[in-house]
Amino acid sequence: MWLKVGSEFLRYNFGWKNAFFERLDMPAAYPWEYVWCLSFIPIVLALSSFQRNKLKVLHYAYYAEFICGIFPCMIGLGGQLPELLEYANDMEGSNTPTFKGIFPMVIIWYIFFAVALQIHGFSMYFMHHLAAAWAPVKRD
Repeated sequence: MWLKVGSEFLRYNFGWKNAFFERLDMPAAYPWEYVWCLSFIPIVLALSSFQRNKLKVLHYAYYAEFICGIFPCMIGLGGQLPELLEYANDMEGSNTPTFKGIFPMVIIWYIFFAVALQIHGFSMYFMHHLAAAWAPVKRD
């Protein structure tokens, strides 16, 4: 994904051309893809929270994981649903963008969504439990 969005960004903003990416003939990136490419930020925040158990930084990483990881995937999931339904109803007659002219991109997107949502969901789950373990014990 980073290669696709990065090559498109370089191509449109700086006039960069690469024969490999031109041969792939991939459709233009959606806005949610640009936001999802920022999903490395929660990882950096989470790793920086390990030194001295910085609970506040881990909380920032938790919410950044939702904003940069889960939310763009959910927007993409909803945005691609009409295209998936159109392709499922009429596979030969649909005008769905394809990868290399053969495989429909909407199927690739839904495979990506299934994997990405699991990874981001587990990441949030484990961040929550780590934050609970790091939280000071409250005594009554």
